[in-house]
Amino acid sequence: MFPLLCINIMIRSAEKREYPTLSQLWLRVSIHAHHFIPAEYWIDNVHDMETLYLPQADNWIYSEKNKIYGFISICDDYIAALFVDIPYQRHGIGKALLDFVKDKYLVNLTLNVYKENLQGVYFYLKNGFIIKEETTDIQTGHQEYIMQYCNNNYR
Repeated sequence: MFPLLCINIMIRSAEKREYPTLSQLWLRVSIHAHHFIPAEYWIDNVHDMETLYLPQADNWIYSEKNKIYGFISICDDYIAALFVDIPYQRHGIGKALLDFVKDKYLVNLTLNVYKENLQGVYFYLKNGFIIKEETTDIQTGHQEYIMQYCNNNYR
């Protein structure tokens, strides 16, 4: 059984020294989940992920005994990233991270997800997000959804 039931698992704030690990996790999962975008796009952006995007966000990691299984990044009310390492997907880690930020940030969270990333789209729909708009990502030219979660506790 996957170690989700262990008491050593925690969601905690990421430390700057962990940004290289997070950016490499982001790269692996981005290439895997976004097979419709050339891998070179993600490779070309990994440095910016580590040095520009992660430092601008609140980053929360899901870890056990110093191993990082996934992370979520929040900028204001925007989910800028939610990535779970490939072998550990579909074990509740993404949901745990998402539930954590839903409770922590009492705002109407939004995110963008590529329309072709069906696993991601279904994951967010299953977790209370709705599609608000369809748009085109300027950097890749691919269609994406803008999705929103409406927290009932937010007024």
